[in-house]
Amino acid sequence: MKVLFMLLFTILSPTSSINIECNYDLRDFYIIGSSYTCHVKINTYIISPDSVDIFSAKGTHKNEKNDHSVVAIKAENSKFLYFPHGLKKIFKKLKLIWIETCQMKEIHQTDLMLYPDLEILCVGGNDIQVLDEDLFKYNLELKVFSCWYCNIFHVDPKVFDNLPKLTDIWFVVNQCIDKKSDGTSVYVNDMIGAIKDKCMSPSFLMLKQKFDDFEEVHRNLSSERFNDKLEVLEKELKTSKFYNFPSLKKKIEEFKDQNIQNTCKTDKLETNSFKSEGMTALNMKINDIESDLKVSMIDTSRNVEYLVKNLQTSHEEELTALKDKIEDLRSSNENMARKIDKMSNKLEKLTEVLEKIDEKVSKFVQH
Repeated sequence: MKVLFMLLFTILSPTSSINIECNYDLRDFYIIGSSYTCHVKINTYIISPDSVDIFSAKGTHKNEKNDHSVVAIKAENSKFLYFPHGLKKIFKKLKLIWIETCQMKEIHQTDLMLYPDLEILCVGGNDIQVLDEDLFKYNLELKVFSCWYCNIFHVDPKVFDNLPKLTDIWFVVNQCIDKKSDGTSVYVNDMIGAIKDKCMSPSFLMLKQKFDDFEEVHRNLSSERFNDKLEVLEKELKTSKFYNFPSLKKKIEEFKDQNIQNTCKTDKLETNSFKSEGMTALNMKINDIESDLKVSMIDTSRNVEYLVKNLQTSHEEELTALKDKIEDLRSSNENMARKIDKMSNKLEKLTEVLEKIDEKVSKFVQH
């Protein structure tokens, strides 16, 4: 009964705040040396993607030290599915964050942006799959990054740019690479080169780009068309190996909410005449057609780019086939351009017809 009560108390709902419990002591760490550390007790759970706000830290400080003395925090074997927020409000001088074997699913720039003095980040033994380009944008003091025994399959090639003090990277036992550096800038550069070669997933980049394109191109679609396109995107996500990537799933939900809001706004609009109804329908049709054409052009252009890149690294026996594909895609692009011209002519004729109808309606009203 006591264990059940502890679980109910510590497994928290989104937007709730908790107190973490710390065992405080001095510990020697690589690079930063002897550091006053908060060891988080294992009865704390963070299971919401919105995270839990850490409100305060409980525990008995040693030798007249206080929260401001803490420069390192270490959590192991807990259930931190998402990065804990609010630590900066308690421990203002953190240089080391160590969250290992805590089942953490992802980590983003927004998790780390409040720690400009961070020198060591250890997130090994978790379920992290992707490292985004801007992850360390605000962590220019970073010297050590460890993510051993994670499930990483994609690392943006720019993620380690602009980190002049970086001396150690640990990627031991991951999906895309099993390697570590040895504490010198030369080996770090070799390590980064190996990561760029082995850990860039074109399929993930293409899927992520489709999400970006959807948000940009389909913004003005009618509610029905928006929903149809969203269903196609969601189906593509579900059939990919990235279905459990939380950020993409969350993006789908945001798109759905956006469609509901757009539908509510559309329901409030009133059409007052035949002309306004006809023009509204025409504009929506034009938006749908333009959106389809733009998406097709974007996809074709992007496929050409990927094929060109593949040409640079493919074996000689594949060159001829790839060149043929590129020519086919370029030909398809030209055909698409001709279709766009024809569609524009049809739209102009349709507009002229509507104008004539409007004139006849006006004459009829006058008589």
